[in-house]
Amino acid sequence: MASLNSFGDPEPQNFNDKEYCLCINPNCPSPKRNKDENRCQACGAALLLNEKYRVIDVLKESKNKACQLYNAVDITNSNKSQVLKFLYTHNPEALTRFNRGADFLINHRFAGLPKVHKGGYFHIDFPKNLTPAYALVMEKIDGKNLQEWLANKTNLPLSPQKAIQWLEQLVTILSKLHQQQFYHQDIKPSNIMLRNQPEELILIDLDSVTAIAQAAEGKDLTIIGTSGYQAPEQVDGNAVPQSDFYALGRTFVHLLTGTHPNNFSRDDLGVLYWRNSAKQVSKIFADLIDKLMEWDYQKRPQNTAEILRIIEEVKQDLERQKQVKQWLSFKKAVGIIVILSVAVLGYIAIKSPNRPPTPGNVPSPVATSTANPKCKIRKETGTADNSALAWDARQILQDYKVVNTQDLEFQQIQDLKVTQFNCDLNIYIRLVNNNVINPSLRNKITEIVKKNFDYVGTIRVIPAQ
Repeated sequence: MASLNSFGDPEPQNFNDKEYCLCINPNCPSPKRNKDENRCQACGAALLLNEKYRVIDVLKESKNKACQLYNAVDITNSNKSQVLKFLYTHNPEALTRFNRGADFLINHRFAGLPKVHKGGYFHIDFPKNLTPAYALVMEKIDGKNLQEWLANKTNLPLSPQKAIQWLEQLVTILSKLHQQQFYHQDIKPSNIMLRNQPEELILIDLDSVTAIAQAAEGKDLTIIGTSGYQAPEQVDGNAVPQSDFYALGRTFVHLLTGTHPNNFSRDDLGVLYWRNSAKQVSKIFADLIDKLMEWDYQKRPQNTAEILRIIEEVKQDLERQKQVKQWLSFKKAVGIIVILSVAVLGYIAIKSPNRPPTPGNVPSPVATSTANPKCKIRKETGTADNSALAWDARQILQDYKVVNTQDLEFQQIQDLKVTQFNCDLNIYIRLVNNNVINPSLRNKITEIVKKNFDYVGTIRVIPAQ
């Protein structure tokens, strides 16, 4: 059955400004009708559906005429915009899925799902036509689905803060879904709507919702899902609640990288190589995404409560990173002020008329980098300290490790000590498991120090004993 998922295309023009409505009888020879007609003059079908809904135009064109989405209005509620989902088929599987989705929306109302109002599900009889026809009328969501969101490249990359907020919303929706002994089976960007005001995510296409007990008893083994998001056990017709977690992980790979999951390579254990395309994501967050996508469903989180607990840890980690970055910005500002103050004082001292003349009017020699007085002034406080550069360099390297958790090479540093002689530094480091320091790590440490202290002399990176 065709799945039409965008409930949030731009609003049609005001119904009162339109001169026509639509007849949705598939056999109607002239479906475009005057908006004041109650019955189609071309085929005799009702134009006022269930005594209250009038179809305005097609929301999404579908090649499969058996299932369509239409813009409609409720004439009993100030012509409020609605979405009408229409099914016209003898196919028993399609009818079962359609009715299952409608039943779930009507009987399980909670935040994160489209609202279906009273009288929003009904059968339609067309003249001289025995094919079953049903309609489901849902709220019109002002927004776009996340597939459309991804198509706008200015939205990328998705920030970790926004991503964890969205993930928490969706897991909360799944938590309520699973508590009702249902799971979705077809989570993907096009089945998630982003409402504009208030900004929130709505999970749509409930046709694929399956009762857990029903699937466990083998009563519904229809293979549902979409390539790239579908869990491996689902492909075999053995979907479980954790199949939703797999699809959720794949969905966030797409959102965080802007690349469809099928375009990434994977190893023999099914691990997807996506992290290099989302370097804005911390290790703890990326680990959560990978855990959701474990090939073996028993290795995935066993319930939504476990996922929500890890999400809290990720949120705390993001807050720590934010605080460190704010502190680094503050320290940088203080350092600039100190340097400017030293420069101004030096300039005043040089230009002072009381300054004793240099013998023979010969200019004083410029200090070499190894004797620069800045090396003995703390950047943060401006106080004198014979080991000032060593203390500051050590702090910069520690801050870099805290902020750049995705730098796995740097995270190997276990111990760090810095000593100084004039402006020369000896940086002693010990790696995890006493691993050997490779040249790329030496160069990285040297570049970080030089970038922050342009007056530093010789830098030696030495294994700690």
